[in-house]
Amino acid sequence: CGGCDFASNMAITRTARGTNQNKASADPFIITNALIGAIGNRGVVVIASDETNDPTVTVTEVGKTTTTLSKDVGIINTGDVMLLIYSATLADDYLDGIVSVDWVTVPVAMAGVIIELAGSNGTPVFDVSSTGTGTGTAASTGSITSAPNSGADVAWIGGIGVEDNLLDQDAPTWTNPNNAGQQNGTEGGASASNITVLEGYEIDSGEVTQALAATLESSADWAAVLATYKEPAGAPIITGWIPATNQPYLERPQMIGY
Repeated sequence: CGGCDFASNMAITRTARGTNQNKASADPFIITNALIGAIGNRGVVVIASDETNDPTVTVTEVGKTTTTLSKDVGIINTGDVMLLIYSATLADDYLDGIVSVDWVTVPVAMAGVIIELAGSNGTPVFDVSSTGTGTGTAASTGSITSAPNSGADVAWIGGIGVEDNLLDQDAPTWTNPNNAGQQNGTEGGASASNITVLEGYEIDSGEVTQALAATLESSADWAAVLATYKEPAGAPIITGWIPATNQPYLERPQMIGY
């Protein structure tokens, strides 16, 4: 098998799975009732709301195993807006799944987005995070470093909760992470009576150190989080044989041109 090369591209795939908003104290808050994702992938839910207690977040479907998500990171801009990221390995295939946010103390305004992360090496798992709060148009968090496992990727998910209506915040500029994702928000009444959620994302195959950095369309109170999700290392692969020992020569996929 001299010269054999069985390398394949290892990657995390991010898929947008829906959004919703509510300004009528919905409890539970149903973000979507649709295709959520496949068993073994990671479901990620980004929630913005008025300041309140941490909710319980689940994915359910008739005849399917319920997935209960865990809080990965959250931050409150006191008195103004809260931003949370929850995630879990999906326990079933959800073709018509209901993502439900059950509140302890129900906020008035809320908005959320759902993301599915699929890793070709296996389930991406939560790694590190940072947070930030402020007022203005420059949303940011502290800086963090995330290095992928060998032959694998890291997904960076950024979330910003803004105390403002969607119409005033639907054109943010994302620097880090560098892709604009899903967004939704409430409308009506004074701007500060509304909540908007914004998502940014990035997939990297090398070590990266960065902070969330985004420019909001209008000045407002905001809360921001940045979280990373790492897939497992790629298995060693045979790329040839060592003649003297007739043993396989192993390399990680990223060492041969990933």
